[in-house]
Amino acid sequence: MSPERLPGLLLVASLAAALASGLWRARRWRAGRPADVDLMRGLAALPKRYLVDVHAVVLRDPPGPREPRAGGGASARMHVLTAGGLVLATPLALLQGLTPLRGPWLAVGLLAALAMMAAGVALVAWRRWPARPARLSGGAFATLPWALGGFVAFLLRATCADLGVGPPVRWTALPDLGLAALGVWACAEIFTGVGWGPMRHALAGALHLAFHPRPARFDKAHIDAALRPLALDSPRLGVQSARDFRWNELLGFDACVQCGRCEAACPAFAAGQPLNPKTLIRDLASAATHGTLIGSGAIVEADTLWACTTCRACVTVCPVGIEHVPMIVEMRRQLVEEGQIEDSLRDALESLGKRGNSFNQSDKLRGKWTKELPFNVKDARKEPVEILWFVGDYASYNPRLQEISRAVARIFQRAGVDFGILYDGEKNAGNDVRRVGEEGLFEMLAEHNIG
Repeated sequence: MSPERLPGLLLVASLAAALASGLWRARRWRAGRPADVDLMRGLAALPKRYLVDVHAVVLRDPPGPREPRAGGGASARMHVLTAGGLVLATPLALLQGLTPLRGPWLAVGLLAALAMMAAGVALVAWRRWPARPARLSGGAFATLPWALGGFVAFLLRATCADLGVGPPVRWTALPDLGLAALGVWACAEIFTGVGWGPMRHALAGALHLAFHPRPARFDKAHIDAALRPLALDSPRLGVQSARDFRWNELLGFDACVQCGRCEAACPAFAAGQPLNPKTLIRDLASAATHGTLIGSGAIVEADTLWACTTCRACVTVCPVGIEHVPMIVEMRRQLVEEGQIEDSLRDALESLGKRGNSFNQSDKLRGKWTKELPFNVKDARKEPVEILWFVGDYASYNPRLQEISRAVARIFQRAGVDFGILYDGEKNAGNDVRRVGEEGLFEMLAEHNIG
């Protein structure tokens, strides 16, 4: 075998290993429930979602005073250079090493791609060393930059030799033997990592963007953040094991790059609550598909799920579009179904079921705040109105907020707005009930208010 063929042959073997490891990982995704996905439309939308939507989220992240190197601009440049260089260098190295097209111009193109990659790796090193920002994960993600650097060094030696720069390569003797060993290790880390290493975020991330559980996320004109409707006659309302998630939700867990943006944005984590969105997604990605997912001693503790405020800050800042909140709500539904809820929450849900409000007050008192107004507020159940004001629990029952309700009513009256309220015909809107995971009670409240 001629020495110039070694890089190409190594890349062929590495790509075959990447295919095998990717198919192995896909078995986990296929274990999930079916999902309604337009595959071709998603693939067609992938370039825009990556080049526009992902980078728009990344660039929104400014460097902080404690982590000046963790900002979005540095991250975007790092990924474009590293990923772009790798994507360009791989086919060019195959053409240079294994085809009749090999020549100086192809080698120069390969050097340019390797220079891109080297610049990206330098940004990785600048970002992580000597002190790695706290929100960035270590472990295998800390090893990946070394593998990328080894990949560059190995191909750089072979390409320079092709151009007559330096002595001819001798892969069987030092120091080239050491570079060959480094290249084998680097290719194994990068390409087999598609299935079980940190590089799985590259494959899973692209597929997740294409087959996203909520494609409306990428439609800036019609953003839909509502929870997915649930059929109450389903055999299971919540999620007990990983296979109870939809297949593209399992795919989303593997798309996580462990960048820590969700961790930095989470108010529960900042308050010291037992929830770290980054750790939660990592745990879900590593969970066995058939084992119990939630509960004491399981991979996800109930306290972790109840700590979430469902504010969607994690969802908003995630560069690959992972939907943390809907998945947390799905797992909460299982806890509600099993009765794993705190007494205070149980009491609130019982009050909502019996009285239709979270204050455990009589529904006859819901419109009492209007009696101090110098005019009558119409009862929209009895006479037609142009605007129906859905007042809500706190604005109806909380003494401090009742004055605000009266102020708003006076503004409406002076502005000539024809409005009315439902009085005791109104019940809680059910938004928080649904986010807690009590889907049945939400449906009951919603049907009453709509009817």
